Amino acid sequence: SLSPETKAAYTRDIRLFLADIHGLFGIGPAAATFDDLLRWWEWIKTRDRSGKQARPSTLNRRVAAVKRFYREGCRRGLFSADPSASLPLLRVGKDPIGRALTPAECGRLLAACPRDAGLRGARDHVAIVLLLTTGARASEVARAGVADLSFDAGVRVLALKQRKGGKETRHPLAPSLSAVVDTWVARGKITDGPILRAVVRLQDGLEVVRPGVLGRRSIHALVSFRAERAGLGADVGPHDLRKTFITMSAGVGGHDLVDVADAAGHATIEQT
Repeated sequence: SLSPETKAAYTRDIRLFLADIHGLFGIGPAAATFDDLLRWWEWIKTRDRSGKQARPSTLNRRVAAVKRFYREGCRRGLFSADPSASLPLLRVGKDPIGRALTPAECGRLLAACPRDAGLRGARDHVAIVLLLTTGARASEVARAGVADLSFDAGVRVLALKQRKGGKETRHPLAPSLSAVVDTWVARGKITDGPILRAVVRLQDGLEVVRPGVLGRRSIHALVSFRAERAGLGADVGPHDLRKTFITMSAGVGGHDLVDVADAAGHATIEQT
């Protein structure tokens, strides 16, 4: 769900869009084609409502609003096709750090953990799966507790508090992911407190789960270790998994860019 501020901004942008295409082409949204929208896009690139050149961030926000407008209209049967699907966004600022893993690389990384039958393998599996499927920052996953797990309409849900802004996001867990979490929690005998813990190997080879939060740097270290074991290189870290989530959600998954930005905790779609 969108915040009230985002909904208000979307409403303003859609009203401007409807006024623009009526003024430019004398048509309504149902009659607009991709060529019409591309001409509108070129037009708003050169000016905003005050006649000045539009900022890239403003342009991207308006395009995202139009895309969501048509997607929702198609879902409700108001439009037979979505002419906005191929409208481009402008790159803003510097190239983001890190890289997105390919699906094959994700499979290799995930497979590297179960090969370690110990507690560290089970814990690392949970950490990597949560990072890949929620897009959360390492510090946010580190703070996730047993009390943050719940059921909503029969679906397992993990609530995470974003580091920037403190907003809570709720992430549904697929049965396979829920089973991975439950296996680690049961083996580690974790009944409350943080889900991810330090695992210490004693001299006799016995592994012990320690209480307390597993730090952000420790999570970075375990991701790099498992990535190296998977043949991906030790330079892979939590931010790469976060970028993988964003890339797959917005690309392969086809999710709305604003929804992806909201899940990732980005203040603007330009960050996403």
